[in-house]
Amino acid sequence: MSVRDALTDLIMYQENEAIARRYIEELWNNKNFDVIDEVFTEDFVGHLFKSSKGHNGIRENVAAFQQAFPDAHTTIHDIFGSNDRIVIRWSLVASHQGEFFGIPATGGKISLKGITIERFESGKIAELWAEIDVFGLIKQLKQATQSAQAST
Repeated sequence: MSVRDALTDLIMYQENEAIARRYIEELWNNKNFDVIDEVFTEDFVGHLFKSSKGHNGIRENVAAFQQAFPDAHTTIHDIFGSNDRIVIRWSLVASHQGEFFGIPATGGKISLKGITIERFESGKIAELWAEIDVFGLIKQLKQATQSAQAST
């Protein structure tokens, strides 16, 4: 690899990392849905809790999660990548204020950990894969439901 190629790769990585951080901070933490048009390609494909396609798909997916967990806050612990991919290890804390996967609001606090891989095209996120501890999340919600029922 030439020095020029290495510098090009470094610049691409830095730009993609900045977009990935912006997506987490603005969409997930600040609930700014306007950022979707700026950081995702129009034909975006997301593999999250449920698959989503395009800007409307990501809007629906994030809105459903945020309706259930309106105070959710995501923290990035590690971020790295190469070429057109960025990998993020993150955690999220929230309180369960709305229905999620058929489980009514419990008011209980949850924590969630995950890793996402984002593929970029022309400076935007084109595809995203998320490995999330959904089993652990459901377990926390069920425990909170049982605690709420036991106290009534």
